[in-house]
Amino acid sequence: MATNYGPVEIAGVVAVIGVLTYACRLSFIALFGRLDEIPPVVERVLRFVPAAVLAALVLPSFMT
Repeated sequence: MATNYGPVEIAGVVAVIGVLTYACRLSFIALFGRLDEIPPVVERVLRFVPAAVLAALVLPSFMT
């Protein structure tokens, strides 16, 4: 049984997802804004983020 959603429902879902995404990003900014310095464990983990993002972007093109 297929359900047809109207433009109001779709716009509402998009708005809710946008607000949740913004709140998630803002929470990290607020959290690190309260800290005087980033803990060493977090710094070690964040060093690997650029390599992980690059691999996530490049690897799917090699798999197909």
